[in-house]
Amino acid sequence: MRSLLLLLLIHIQNGLNADEVYPKCCDSDSVLKKINSSYICTPDLSRRTQIIANETAFVDTLEEGFCVDVEKSVSLFRFDGDEAVKVQDVTVEFFPKCCPVDYFYNSTTHGCVKSTNKVDMFFRGKFVRVGLPHCGTVEDVRISTIKNWNESLQLTQNKIFAEGLYCVDKDQNNLFIARTCRDDCICKRIRCVYKCCPDGQSFINGSKCYDSYLHGVDFSAFAVNVDNTNDTFAVVHGFTLPLYKYKFRKFQLDRNEDGTFTLIKQDQGNVNERHILDPSIYCIEHAVENTSSNFYLFQTFPNQKQIKILSRRVPMAISCVFLALTIVYYCISDEKQTVFGKIVISYCLALFVFYLPRCLLAFQSTHPTADRPHCTGLAFLMLYISLSIFTWMNMMCIDIYWTFKSSKSLASDQHKEEILKRFMLYSLYAWGVPLVPTALSLIFYHIKVLPSAIQLVVDNDQCLMWNGNYGRFTFSTMPSALVEICNSILLIKITICCLQVNREIDKINDIRVKWEEEEKFNNFRYRFGLLWKLFVVMSIPFLFEVVSAFYDFRKNETMAIVEKIWDSFNCLQGLFIFVIFLVKKRTFENLKVVTKFRNSMSGRLGLW
Repeated sequence: MRSLLLLLLIHIQNGLNADEVYPKCCDSDSVLKKINSSYICTPDLSRRTQIIANETAFVDTLEEGFCVDVEKSVSLFRFDGDEAVKVQDVTVEFFPKCCPVDYFYNSTTHGCVKSTNKVDMFFRGKFVRVGLPHCGTVEDVRISTIKNWNESLQLTQNKIFAEGLYCVDKDQNNLFIARTCRDDCICKRIRCVYKCCPDGQSFINGSKCYDSYLHGVDFSAFAVNVDNTNDTFAVVHGFTLPLYKYKFRKFQLDRNEDGTFTLIKQDQGNVNERHILDPSIYCIEHAVENTSSNFYLFQTFPNQKQIKILSRRVPMAISCVFLALTIVYYCISDEKQTVFGKIVISYCLALFVFYLPRCLLAFQSTHPTADRPHCTGLAFLMLYISLSIFTWMNMMCIDIYWTFKSSKSLASDQHKEEILKRFMLYSLYAWGVPLVPTALSLIFYHIKVLPSAIQLVVDNDQCLMWNGNYGRFTFSTMPSALVEICNSILLIKITICCLQVNREIDKINDIRVKWEEEEKFNNFRYRFGLLWKLFVVMSIPFLFEVVSAFYDFRKNETMAIVEKIWDSFNCLQGLFIFVIFLVKKRTFENLKVVTKFRNSMSGRLGLW
């Protein structure tokens, strides 16, 4: 007995062929499933792997012997009259059939139909693998006959499909048809229809796909408005995003020349709205729910990345408005005559230029797409502007420190020529220094000699540098961090000096001199206080960006919420700057003075 079993095992290792006959352990509609260490016949719900045997339900005979069945793959079992014991997985040759056994393929509806008559077995194999659930895009091709089905399929176009990339069946006209896995580029040649579930699956009592095989893509379910329903088209399968049923009941689909579809939806008041279906948003699927069973149009929820982009739109728009108001105020007030005022204008301008394109792109569509023109150029412009924001902040610190250390500048007003000269030097530094890391990043982006961990990649969804590796950290975050460290050192030194000067002023005995020094010092301290507030507003989001380069906040639900809050906080910097610089009594008094002066000047010109 042991020798026979050993010979059987050696025979199995060489594989089973179509001529070898073993009974099937369970009936044709069931498979063996291991439950609590015992193999039990259970209904075959997927039917992806099927066995054609002359004898079935061998375990019901209660006889000892060997049988084959499906348990993940085809396996040989030994039945001792009481229970089945798995001997070994076996290697078999599968026939790639498009529909389950006893079904034929309907080339019009792209689904399977159970045959009422005895099915013509057009192949000799005993083992069948059903459908193409792993294929993203499937095209139907008419063939005249089949040869070498277990190796490859060669079509008339000299296109060869390897094993596993095609299936063969007979259609409603008893003609051979092959279904082939194709690349997405086929949609440029013929029209493609986007199906929500993988091949052979549909929605049953919910949004989860189940093997059903009956429902492919039937355009007749969308009324008579779809033109040329019998034209050749490929089917693109598998939407992994959450889906919800399209809410408009009255709509029609029109086919465009490029293969896309235009949805014409009828809203209240019989007003028709037309728009082209974005394949990344819409798909068609059959759904069975309670008593309803029909084809529906489904729409995807935006993924988390898109939600993140869209959620930034309003905060960035608010920032742009308040940054513009801040720039306008400093331009019409006397603040523009000072170096500090000119620096504030430049800083706000850089921040405005950084937010505006991103805001416009986010508002461009409710579903941002990756194929935007000039996205790479815009990404490098955003890199340059983001670095310029930090260098202008650095200029504020340097100017405050230089002003404080220079007794001459504290003691007397500066001439316009001196102010202009100093501002030009500041501009040369603030706009010039960011060109160096930007130029380096542009060079390394094109020559691609850096390791993949720090190679710059453009995120086409946001037109920014991708934050998925350390490229953005190397060329953007690190230079900005160096500037922030310099700013921190300068602010600490200025704070220490302020405390020393305050103590020295307190020691002055002459009341008139003490009053003059206090007035000058208070004016300086006012600007220094603005700088400290601005530094805090900038530093907190920047620190969060540094941490996010090393830690993925999306791994934890609570941290994901924290990330969204900080993203909104970061995008509202324009509002915070407006509050810091302008929301104070001094600003309104200056506006009154400017308004009175302009009114008086316009009155004089009118009288003249």
